[in-house]
Amino acid sequence: MKLKQAAAFGLCAVVLAGSAGCDVFANGKDKKAKKGLSDEEAIEELVEDLQKGFNDFDANDVLGCTDWDSDDEYYAYVENAMDRDTLTEWYGEWVIDAYKIIASTIKFDYDPEDLEIDGDRATWEMKLKIMDWEPMFFEWYEYNDDALAALKNQKDTEKFQLRIKFSREDGEWLVSSIYRVEDILGFSSNAPYTDEWYNTHSDDLWGEPYTGPETDPYAGLSPEDFYQEAMKHYLEELDYDSEAILSLEKEYKIATCALYDFEGDGVPELIYIDDDQNFRNLEYHVVGFRDFGTSWYIFGSNAMMKGPTKSDQFLIWIEGEDVVITYKYDDNGKTTIETQFFTNGDDFIGDCRRVIRDPNDPLAVDYYINLDTKATRDRYYEVIRGHVEAADAVIISNWEFDPDDPEYPLSGMTPLELMSYRQMHEYLENQIK
Repeated sequence: MKLKQAAAFGLCAVVLAGSAGCDVFANGKDKKAKKGLSDEEAIEELVEDLQKGFNDFDANDVLGCTDWDSDDEYYAYVENAMDRDTLTEWYGEWVIDAYKIIASTIKFDYDPEDLEIDGDRATWEMKLKIMDWEPMFFEWYEYNDDALAALKNQKDTEKFQLRIKFSREDGEWLVSSIYRVEDILGFSSNAPYTDEWYNTHSDDLWGEPYTGPETDPYAGLSPEDFYQEAMKHYLEELDYDSEAILSLEKEYKIATCALYDFEGDGVPELIYIDDDQNFRNLEYHVVGFRDFGTSWYIFGSNAMMKGPTKSDQFLIWIEGEDVVITYKYDDNGKTTIETQFFTNGDDFIGDCRRVIRDPNDPLAVDYYINLDTKATRDRYYEVIRGHVEAADAVIISNWEFDPDDPEYPLSGMTPLELMSYRQMHEYLENQIK
């Protein structure tokens, strides 16, 4: 999983955001169509040029391989992520050397047989290989050169799924989209921690907080256009967490994604669960399109379901904007069923737990409310059933209900229609005109 924010260094994302839309690289589209090459050869050569642009940490070369203009979200992301002037201003010249070390390890690993061409459109599913830079960014170094030396000595790599789409314009193949582009350039929104950097920039860390744009850039959109922007935003969020979603789907053999209109405004929110490999948590996310196109709220970010992902059954339902998660797992030979309650985003408000010491003895069960406070069976059932009766929808369930379970009434509530990551991705793509 990529670092979403790294302490003070996360402020770089704010600095970069202010430069989006500048037409710095407008001259990148002077490539000429190559003659005498088959479509397959032309696209493969284009991918080689694209990789070289990333390897050189050169936004001009990367953007020159695409059909993006300055209004395109991909253009803005690449332009900002590789804006050497801004990065140097914020971190110092040394950080460009750090990024170039990482960028030099970027490699597109592809099989020519996976290239699918359909007329003037093409899609290529491949692998991205890149240095495992995150552990280096978690370390604290005394000097910038120490951080650079550590990056040079890092031999571990990571692999990600990567999908690149192409379009042919005036006989020339160009990149039209790179899903998971954040996996390629995520390192440039962070930097290694060093005393040398901190001692020269500490005063910058306590300036005025970023408050976002003063006006809503989506205020003038029609409902149809707003819906389109929401679908694009959901694709970005889904791509960002795709590795963790796919990991969970592979482990549990379940679909993980759904859409549900919490606000009843005709624009459904995106729901998905994933497997946080860093913290071994299951996370439940709800992503909306409010507050100028940012996530509306996310349940469980770095907090949800501290029980292990080895739990073999789980049940997620919602009450208004609150969420309840029940999961079952083996704990030293005892079956534990834990229920956690969250409200206002990922604010934890309590839990209930029943520990079955002997499945053949209905009395061999211990009940707990609010962490380790012992409770009677009646009190435990009263709390759980109160939430069950208030349920608005079952989001995700692979629960094997028993009539004696306090959750049993939920067995009569049809869960939301679930999709796999790839099904949801395709559905969202098809919603965008």
